[in-house]
Amino acid sequence: MKFGFSILLLMINIPLVFSQTDAKNLEKYWQYRQRFLNGFMSIGEAPGESIPMHGLVPHGKCDSDYMIGFNNCNYSKPGKGIIYYGDELIVMGNYLAVLALEIRMLKDAGKSYQGAAEELFYALKAVERVDRAAETYFGAKPELNGFMVRDDVPLDFHLKNGKARFKQKDGSDYNCVISDGGCELDNIMNGSIMSQDQLINLFLGYTFVAELIPGLKYKGVHLSELAALQTHRIITFLAKNKWKIRTPDGQVPKNSWGGNAIAFSYPLAKTAERITRKKYKKSYQTGRSKRRGKMIFNTFNWAHGIQHERNLWMAFAIATSSDHWDAKRMAKRARKADKIMYALAYSVLNNEPLDKSISQKEIKKMIDSAPWDGPCVGTPGCTSPDGWKSHDRWIASDHKNGNPYQIHREYNGLDVMLFYNLYHYLFKEKLPKYK
Repeated sequence: MKFGFSILLLMINIPLVFSQTDAKNLEKYWQYRQRFLNGFMSIGEAPGESIPMHGLVPHGKCDSDYMIGFNNCNYSKPGKGIIYYGDELIVMGNYLAVLALEIRMLKDAGKSYQGAAEELFYALKAVERVDRAAETYFGAKPELNGFMVRDDVPLDFHLKNGKARFKQKDGSDYNCVISDGGCELDNIMNGSIMSQDQLINLFLGYTFVAELIPGLKYKGVHLSELAALQTHRIITFLAKNKWKIRTPDGQVPKNSWGGNAIAFSYPLAKTAERITRKKYKKSYQTGRSKRRGKMIFNTFNWAHGIQHERNLWMAFAIATSSDHWDAKRMAKRARKADKIMYALAYSVLNNEPLDKSISQKEIKKMIDSAPWDGPCVGTPGCTSPDGWKSHDRWIASDHKNGNPYQIHREYNGLDVMLFYNLYHYLFKEKLPKYK
């Protein structure tokens, strides 16, 4: 009798246990957001501001760290603690998606979303800023024309008004910066300007803004319209240059840096038409994108399983934003490639039910495993379990359990935040109220 009573109590308490776990995951999300704002972001309009940091190297030595030399950063002063910016337009795409989802769910829950709207406004302004500034690195006048550098973070960004802008966990300062805008632009062909992979993820972020929060204003500015205008500039620049990313002096970066966007030109143009609602132009397709671009991208349909890791995530991202596949195909391929986030994103953006092959339980288990103090690899005190040791689990899923390059960093956690927000959006009826 006593045993049966215990079983009854356990059965009664099961829903409560699950409810508490879901509540804890929501709490974990807000902890990630606070960690991000305190340690990986400085909001504002000045160069470097409102551009999400890629990672932190607390143990890195400013005058001798390998990455300092590799990125052509000229530091001679001793000091420890490196702030790292890299592939920032890719990172920005994730950030825009996280914010659009957060704003939408707070709005739907009747909660204030002004803080996130402010972040989104300044993030979009930051993209506009790196567009306007790009020509100046070549000695030309600033111009808003869709040609961008990846970031405009200066070498002294670790300081603000002469004091450390970012602190380490032990209270010591971060003392130096690695960034494309500050270190590498003396050699423009090494990948410091935009590339097709950068633009694909940026467009994915814009698509979330366009689809989830159309008409939303901040400081009198329609945020989705700002995203649409930026999209129009970028896609017009690409089409005008026959889908090659040319610098103001006519050069094209090496193919290894994504200087030729013809392979994804067809879905890029489709995505641009979706984001802009064809406000500026009926079609962004050209003869090249409709013929060669469409043919190349359709090749991914029948040769998807043999693609390189880099091509895989780009195909998932652009198929999601252009609505090129369907939920079942996306789920099947995303699972095989260990990138199920794209299946969730596809369902959210294209208003299709998540394929039954991906369960709520499976997603929740992955979110449960995300470390409370953020993803990292090899840094002092790092507690990340296997699965969350990559700078982005979905883009670099082959490094989710660590990398072979002995790169040790703390990461911004945008991959975790995006995954959680997609999960909450899709299963909100079964989860605690988003607040």
